[in-house]
Amino acid sequence: VNGYDHKEQKFLEGIAEYLAPIVHERMMTDVALRAMRESERRYRGLFEQAPDAIVVIDAKTGEFVKFNNRAHENLGYTREELAGLQISDIERRESPEDIRRHMDKIVATGADTFEGTHRRKNGEIREVWVSSTPCVFAGRSCLQSTWRDVTDVRRAQRLAEEHRREMVRMEKLSALGALIASVAHEIFEPIHSVLSHTKPLREMVEGALPILDEYHRTCGDFALGRMDYAEARERIPVMLSSISDGAARVKRIAERLREHVRDTSAAMTSTVQLNDVVRSALTFLHHLIEKATI
Repeated sequence: VNGYDHKEQKFLEGIAEYLAPIVHERMMTDVALRAMRESERRYRGLFEQAPDAIVVIDAKTGEFVKFNNRAHENLGYTREELAGLQISDIERRESPEDIRRHMDKIVATGADTFEGTHRRKNGEIREVWVSSTPCVFAGRSCLQSTWRDVTDVRRAQRLAEEHRREMVRMEKLSALGALIASVAHEIFEPIHSVLSHTKPLREMVEGALPILDEYHRTCGDFALGRMDYAEARERIPVMLSSISDGAARVKRIAERLREHVRDTSAAMTSTVQLNDVVRSALTFLHHLIEKATI
């Protein structure tokens, strides 16, 4: 029918049967190669267009085997310059020995995520979050690492923490100010009462002393409280002066306390008289100064 005799047809069928798996395998190989090339193309695109730096580092030498544009751009190097460096040339948090041990650990355990500090070509230090996994590249044991610059994030976090601490400090100062104001008020009222009665009491005692002196002259010594009148006569003026001076000092301290908590914000921006500051300090430290100079 086809111009071939029976033997020729058998021969051709045998050749077809022999070539069929070879052709099929070749076709499958071509499909696999195309799929592999497409996969490599997609991977290369993802590798180069990734928002983070991606590097492949030799796990034994620490040399940069492969990296995307983001890696050398973030560090301020050209591609050729970074290719001639090792990870120890840019990592500032770990020493070369620490880096060696860390890479060995990642190879042994399979993966690690951590934070490091990288030094750019211009000397600037940047904080990075690192995710690293072992891999084989061109027959070499390597680590593929992703570097994400978190410098601005960490700086913002530190500023937020400093602000939080400042707010806590201000809250404590505010609570302390309220306590001081309350104490000053509680002190001021009774001390004012003591001072207002000290002068009339002094006048009454001074009016009574001539009468007591005359009685002492006429009848001799007598008991006044727990001591003889002769001794009490010498101590009464000193005691009255001590009461008056002590109460006046406590009043001054209470007034200073009340002034201190009235407006702390205004005090930070207004003109300060150094003499007033010194006098205020001496008021608070008067007792300690007296004890230290005796």
